[in-house]
This record gives sequence, C-alpha cells and structure tokens, in this order.
Amino acid sequence: MKLYNPVVPVIMRVNIKKQPLKTEHVAIDDAGQVEVLNWIKVLIEKEDLSIFATGKITTVEVRIAVGGENGKTMSFAFKGLDPLQVKQLILDNLK
Repeated sequence: MKLYNPVVPVIMRVNIKKQPLKTEHVAIDDAGQVEVLNWIKVLIEKEDLSIFATGKITTVEVRIAVGGENGKTMSFAFKGLDPLQVKQLILDNLK
C-alpha cells in the first residue's frame, strides 16, 4: 500500500475575445504556454489574412491553470477572424 497523492492538472486555458462578440474558451492539456501560443499563431498565419483588414481586434490569451488557480497570461492580437472562427480552427487542428 502507498499513500494517495492526487496529481494536480496543469492546463492551458485559451480565451478568444473580440468586442462586442461572445468570448470563446478552449482548454488544452499536455502542452506548454509558449508552445500553445506559437501553435495558434501559426494556425492563424496559415489563414492568409489581409494586413489591411478592418474592424475590431481579436485577442487570443493563453493562461496557465494549475488546479483551480490561474497563472500568468500571454496574448497576441490580430484583425480578420471572429472568436468562434478561431475556436473552430483550433478544434479542427487538435489531435
């Protein structure tokens, strides 16, 4: 027998925001914060968005979450896609 030690899950919480639209959320496991942020940047760059896109800015935030505690946030912003489109792009490209 041995003493039970629960493993505290470490996940990356991705928030995709654009005013006045609804914020979309995705939780990603088994990856680091910088890795997730760079992966999402690559996905968006593949969409070949115009540098002259108009409208409001879409912000993607990646936050470390250990158990119920939120940690540091890293983010980037761009124009051209709505939060729901970015969420669907992420879900379509996850393994």
